Amino acid sequence: MVSIFALLSTNASNQAQHDLAEEGQVSERFSKSVEQLASDILGVRLGGIYGLERIMRAARSSDGDEPAVIGVLCAFVREKTSSHPSGVQPDPATVTPAIDVQAALTVISRRPYAAATGPLIDLAHAHLDGADLQGADLSHAQLAGSSLAHAALAHAILDQATLDYADLTLANLNQAHLIGTHLRGADLTRANLSQAHLDGAIASQAIAAYANLNDATATYATLSYIDLSHAQAGDISLTHAVLVRADLSGAQLLGAHLEHADLDHANISGTNLSTATLGTTNLTGVIHDQHTHLPAGTVLPP
Repeated sequence: MVSIFALLSTNASNQAQHDLAEEGQVSERFSKSVEQLASDILGVRLGGIYGLERIMRAARSSDGDEPAVIGVLCAFVREKTSSHPSGVQPDPATVTPAIDVQAALTVISRRPYAAATGPLIDLAHAHLDGADLQGADLSHAQLAGSSLAHAALAHAILDQATLDYADLTLANLNQAHLIGTHLRGADLTRANLSQAHLDGAIASQAIAAYANLNDATATYATLSYIDLSHAQAGDISLTHAVLVRADLSGAQLLGAHLEHADLDHANISGTNLSTATLGTTNLTGVIHDQHTHLPAGTVLPP
């Protein structure tokens, strides 16, 4: 019995020493990777970024090294993209992030643990025009005030992320998940949101003029004062959505579902709703003109 106890005690001691040594090695690798991020040589910086990813993936849980790695990489991206050099504002259509910034974004977006339990991704106010974030998991991320013009965000997961006042002009959000996402005041002019999931999103005062919202779903979304003028929104689902004083002028909403939606005092001048399903839609005080097309038999409130 004594020998068994001694053996177990020795094994436990050896394991503790091994864990301690391993922890020291991880700390050393972490410090080295962070130092590499400050290098003037691109290859060295990339080595630091991917070194941090290896540390993150070797972590035993989301409480391990992942929060530190994500925090460092987010700080790296914010510092590198906080402003355009010399105050120059380049054409977003021709801009893509620097190679090391894109690499850091890729590592951040494929973190191994679920966003709900993992560390917060904080990229607020970063300039990420033209970034390739297709299929990226950025749920719960802080992206308020960020610039993502022309960004590739098809199939991206942005559920419950904060994108208030973000610039998403001409961004490709085809089939992206934006469930419960905050988009107050965001600029989505000419963005591609076809088949996007916007259920429960909060996009009050957002600008989505000329946007493509064909086949999108935005049930229970809060869209008060949103600018959807001239948007293409065929077969969109807006059931139970709040569109109070929204600007829908010139929008194409053929086949749209607006059951139980609230369009109180919305502007539907020139809007094509001829094949939309209105059901019990609130149309009180809507602004309309001779170019407004409503389903046959629709009577507007006085």
